[in-house]
Amino acid sequence: MVILSRPGIAALLQLELFDWALHQKMHVTTPNAKIAAYAAQQLQVKNGVLIGIWDEAELGAIREKIGIKP
Repeated sequence: MVILSRPGIAALLQLELFDWALHQKMHVTTPNAKIAAYAAQQLQVKNGVLIGIWDEAELGAIREKIGIKP
């Protein structure tokens, strides 16, 4: 019988968690064509959550550049 200390148990659980999380079946795959179509249609600007936009003026400039009316 092996008796593990608490740090040993934590390390074992961490290894098990990483093994589970990084297993290939946990990865979501999206074809490159689907990603390219999404980017080409600017769907992230049309109806997505935008990160890194400083203010409404910057957002307006982006929308104008891709032909979307506010």
